Amino acid sequence: MKTIGEKIKAFDAQEKPRYTDYYESIAQCHILLGQKKEAIQAYKKVLQILKEEWQIRFGASVDRINEKIQKLAQS
Repeated sequence: MKTIGEKIKAFDAQEKPRYTDYYESIAQCHILLGQKKEAIQAYKKVLQILKEEWQIRFGASVDRINEKIQKLAQS
């Protein structure tokens, strides 16, 4: 999908630490397309960015994304 590719390019163009908004948006695109596996992968990328670029391993941001992954995995 062209939109997803554009979002990835925009994400890659950011200086580190990069914001996770693009990958959260990519996950939403996949959800709308009925692609749960790809949405989960995008959310896992959000967790990776939080951990590696922001040193965030715990807290509300991580919990929120983990809840979304769990909900998708169970549906």
